[in-house]
Amino acid sequence: MKNQLSKKKIIELILIIIIIGTFSIVFLERENLRFEYPKTEEMPIRGIYINDIPMWVNVAISAKEINTGLSGRITLEAGQGMLFIFDKPDFYGMWMKDMNFPIDIIWIDEKLKIVDIKTQVSQKSYPEIFRPAQKALYAIEVNASFSELNNIKIGDKVILQIF
Repeated sequence: MKNQLSKKKIIELILIIIIIGTFSIVFLERENLRFEYPKTEEMPIRGIYINDIPMWVNVAISAKEINTGLSGRITLEAGQGMLFIFDKPDFYGMWMKDMNFPIDIIWIDEKLKIVDIKTQVSQKSYPEIFRPAQKALYAIEVNASFSELNNIKIGDKVILQIF
């Protein structure tokens, strides 16, 4: 009788541990899935996805932010970029004034579809201006080769978490 009682208690204890463990794992995984934005004093930083690839972007909205862009920065961390938000769709040009590293430029239309990509744009190309083949409402500047390494192409959809 004692042996059966202790087996029953052991089984109950194991079940309780399993239940608590399962709830803990579910809770922790849920916390890890939260997409929080890092804090910055400069521009807002938001998350975007291209082909399910997450990245953090500084958001340039004002004329000053758009004109400055990534100029003057020494580097851009992997998985980061700058998102330019324009007033209306148009053939917005991008240049490499005061840039210190090469980039890819990705233009996106109002339907959040990539409409053009310029890759490996050299910092030495200034004063050349790069424009999309179609009107765009957004542009993203990322490290050179980002598009190729992540198989990003014209027609791909973008998810913006900025609003």
